[in-house]
Amino acid sequence: MGNSPRCAGAAEAVGSLPRVPLSGQSGHMRVRFDSTRIPEEDQSGWLEDGHDYDVLEMVVTPPSGHLLETMFRIEANGIPALFAAQHFSVVDGSLPTNWAIEMGEAGGLTIGPERWQNWQGQYSFWEDFFSGVPEIERPARDAFDAEKAAPGERA
Repeated sequence: MGNSPRCAGAAEAVGSLPRVPLSGQSGHMRVRFDSTRIPEEDQSGWLEDGHDYDVLEMVVTPPSGHLLETMFRIEANGIPALFAAQHFSVVDGSLPTNWAIEMGEAGGLTIGPERWQNWQGQYSFWEDFFSGVPEIERPARDAFDAEKAAPGERA
């Protein structure tokens, strides 16, 4: 595997690691929300107990203390938002063929559509998406809608 991204040497800088496509899978990851995993006073009402949701992307944050935090980006009430993964069970762990892994400078990981990670907009994909400036926001929202319409297909 020589120069394969999965065999990158430990001496390489974190920021220089390429995105690794998660190919060979099909479908779309789905999770089921379980409100019993959240104290009642912490429930937001954004998600419906027992409902299945498509995972739009996964975000793993660098350790805080000794724990990594995994978040699922899910569309709730028409808004793609991050929710703690421990409040869900995985219904379908299939990953779309166009998902890739991006390692951030601080050691966090984003696993999701390559077109979002390779975004060539004004800012990052999600900053453009939520910018509130129509000419910046529109291309990101179009890419978001295209991904939702045909998850796993390459742009």
